Amino acid sequence: MIGLFKRYIEEGREDETIELKLSYHPGEATREIVAMANAGRRGYILFGVAEASQRSASEPFISSQNEHFSNPDLTERQLREFMLRRVNPVPPFRVYSMRWTTGELLGVVAVGLSDTLHEFTQEIFNRQNEPICRPGTFIMRDGVQVRAMSLEDINRRLQQISSATAMKFVDVINFGHALTEEQIKELRDLGYNVGIPNLGEMVHLNDNEPLGPQVERILDSFGYSKAEWERCGTDNLFVLPTHAEIAGVFLAQLHGRMGHFPRIIRRVRGADGAFHVTEVIDLQNMRLQQRARAISV
Repeated sequence: MIGLFKRYIEEGREDETIELKLSYHPGEATREIVAMANAGRRGYILFGVAEASQRSASEPFISSQNEHFSNPDLTERQLREFMLRRVNPVPPFRVYSMRWTTGELLGVVAVGLSDTLHEFTQEIFNRQNEPICRPGTFIMRDGVQVRAMSLEDINRRLQQISSATAMKFVDVINFGHALTEEQIKELRDLGYNVGIPNLGEMVHLNDNEPLGPQVERILDSFGYSKAEWERCGTDNLFVLPTHAEIAGVFLAQLHGRMGHFPRIIRRVRGADGAFHVTEVIDLQNMRLQQRARAISV
């Protein structure tokens, strides 16, 4: 699992679907879970990681979370009990733990897609014992901020929930440069609503070692099951490394794990000097078209 979030952890990066917390507190965790669920997105809260604005050269940006996440099942039960008395209904979530590359234990709360709105029934306090959510209120995550939902927000979300054509989000597993906000908008214009935009890591491999084992270690670090890899064809887009030989090794290993080729994002430098998304290439569909053509000849 650590490989999925490596870029976010190393850069202290947050977005609409990723929240970083240096330490765990049940009230603060509850606020973030409810906000993500009410926004209608999947998301993750990573505990034990400082965001970029909180970092300094003299302080570590990782804080081991042994106290709360050495037994993630117990933490999940306790957090669910905490929320049962304060939120109606409790959003879908799971609690995990993972080891950072230097050995520290980090906590992960995975927030699932919700088909309803979640309301506070009791006041929620932070670690300074200050109220952060009041009964009868709805909150949502907006960018990297949490705010109260307006009536317009509530009506829009209820309409999404009741609609048979509710938005489907695709996550991006990115082995190249991070997607920018402009590129995410360009993907939306192409018909792809991006969920989590920059899972994975910028690839830096050792030229003096074989590529295959290095790529295998990166993909193994995702912790995906066979079924999760197979779902990547519909749930994910990919950004491949720009180095041709490395991209080829990634494609071979991804195909072996997924059972098919991925959909990849193509970015081209424009007249303004910036890179823009020009297309999403369905490699599996392209392969099938070529097979059909070969058979018909």
